[in-house]
Amino acid sequence: MQPPNRPVESLDVLPKRVIVHSGFVFSGHLDVPRLRGAAAKVVEVYPELNVSIKGDWFTLGEWRTPASKGPALDFKHRELPDKTLADAFGPAAAAAKMDLDASSKVTSLGIANIPDAQGLFGFDGPSVGSLGLSPIPTLSFRVKTLGSPDDGHTLLAMIIPHFITDAMGLGGLMETWGRLYRGEAVPTRTENPHPDLLKILDAMPAVDSTAPIKEDEQPGSGLRAGFLDFFSYGKDMARLASSKEFEERYVHFPSRLLEKYRDEARTRLGSDVPGPSVSRHDVFSAMMLRLYANSSFVSDETQPFDFYNVYSMLPVFPKGSLPTPYLHNINTPGWFPLSSSSFILSTSLPELATIIRRRLNALRTVDNVREVILYNERMGSALGQVPRVDARHGWGMVSSWGGVEDMASAGFAGEKLVFLRPATQNLGEMAAPNIAYSFRDGHGGIISRIVLIKGDWDAMWAGSGLDGLEV
Repeated sequence: MQPPNRPVESLDVLPKRVIVHSGFVFSGHLDVPRLRGAAAKVVEVYPELNVSIKGDWFTLGEWRTPASKGPALDFKHRELPDKTLADAFGPAAAAAKMDLDASSKVTSLGIANIPDAQGLFGFDGPSVGSLGLSPIPTLSFRVKTLGSPDDGHTLLAMIIPHFITDAMGLGGLMETWGRLYRGEAVPTRTENPHPDLLKILDAMPAVDSTAPIKEDEQPGSGLRAGFLDFFSYGKDMARLASSKEFEERYVHFPSRLLEKYRDEARTRLGSDVPGPSVSRHDVFSAMMLRLYANSSFVSDETQPFDFYNVYSMLPVFPKGSLPTPYLHNINTPGWFPLSSSSFILSTSLPELATIIRRRLNALRTVDNVREVILYNERMGSALGQVPRVDARHGWGMVSSWGGVEDMASAGFAGEKLVFLRPATQNLGEMAAPNIAYSFRDGHGGIISRIVLIKGDWDAMWAGSGLDGLEV
């Protein structure tokens, strides 16, 4: 994707604080009943659609709405109804049609004014949603209500592919799992010890996403029955965490690699780039993630689809710059799998923020960017925390399901926020159009304007992806 031919003056909307928005995501085994119910309501309104939910983050297997008779949607392009868009997002969004490029093979479906479906999303008050069905077997959507129509506020919805958002949002989940394994109440159904690490990696069971969820099986963290088979290996993991193979494969090797890469980054970017902070707990949590995600499912009848190899890659490193020791099925040189990169929160994100901040300051219309906020609703959401801005390195995170409201609590009230929405050239050219939303100064003065800007992670990391960004 070439940068759009647009003068840099178009960046004059950028404030002193820039937020890099890596995606709203609505996913997880926890939400399968709502996903299915909402999809069923959508089909009632659009009976010509065949909706299939495949392999969403923790929902191994496949489910289709009862009305689905043909192939699962076949990823056909479909324009959104103008009336729906106007009602949901205002005239500007309707004019833009909010449709995705047909070549991207992404289909969007507006479900505004479907009260029964709105109520299934789990939010208080009116909601507007979009179901995005992508070429890879996931269903991604996230909905957030900024006030109600009676208050004159605007409703906001965004669709962003999982392989972007979850790669940047795994930290909170890993941390939660690690906390559970440190001794908090972890439900187990069976004791099934394994003699060594490799056998565990090869023997992770699949999760039956069709099984009913029992409330008494819900851990305190909110993770539910889908994880119980995974949790049953906790004691063996604790024992193996002290083994020599674990130390070499998940601690020493990635630590040496990070030290080498950190030195290279500091040479390229300067000494203010924060270095890695790899703790035993970080690596252990990453191993938990790898164990669970290594359970493969079948995306069609012939080819196995190992979603670990898609979702746990961090697409910010320049191609060819880092080895990929644990990739199996996906040929994407240069992408770094989380199995040896559990330290994304302490290393990759600050470095990326440093690069973005420097590139923005290098543009002649933007010379006062003091902070870059890496924003992802998933990051830390499992812990319910809102990490504060780290002024020393000019980066920070805002997170949790509260989303926009959390921005206010973190000190963003009344500011203009610009979201740099990463696009990607990998895995199907899935890039959404640039859409600007205008918000009234209401709802606590949280947001007056949001601008979504396309960028390219690889180019951003290389330091060239922010030249002439389109607004």
